[in-house]
Amino acid sequence: IDRDIFNENTNELIRKKNKFTFFSPNRIEKFKGTDILWNSLKYCKTDFDILQVNWFGETQNEERLYKKNMLSNIPKQVKLIPMIKYSEISKYYKFADAIIGNMFIGNHELVALEGVLCKKPVLSYTDPNIPIVADGKEISSPFLPTSKDPKKIAEIIEVIVSSSEKRDELFKKQYEFVSEMT
Repeated sequence: IDRDIFNENTNELIRKKNKFTFFSPNRIEKFKGTDILWNSLKYCKTDFDILQVNWFGETQNEERLYKKNMLSNIPKQVKLIPMIKYSEISKYYKFADAIIGNMFIGNHELVALEGVLCKKPVLSYTDPNIPIVADGKEISSPFLPTSKDPKKIAEIIEVIVSSSEKRDELFKKQYEFVSEMT
């Protein structure tokens, strides 16, 4: 991770924000868990936006069909935004109130680490059965959710949106973890 780009001193994006805003820079695809996330949004009661990069894999027929299905079922919370230059992405991390990482794979990816380094809490599915080893010792991941159940994901989203205290508590655990990992 380039700490010159991803850090708390990054300039924030100049953009109007009227409500709690998540940023999801992930590709919209099955193996990023976009469908899992979008299915969970129908259970959410709070009002928030998700800035989702309009980025699909389109090299295989399965990916093209996935894109067609996803574009025909965009939840009201999701606002598609154009692709972002790598050098500009940290501005979006700083602008957002929280970040959405991978909701499928079960282990954190760069989005989770980058978001935390920009001082934002991150939602990223953690499979509790996948061990994480750092410096020869197993450590627990603080990233949530630990389930792919849409209702459980919605519950966590609701807490993140509505409780600054819980959001800060989650972030502090994530920051300690990322500091130990990087």
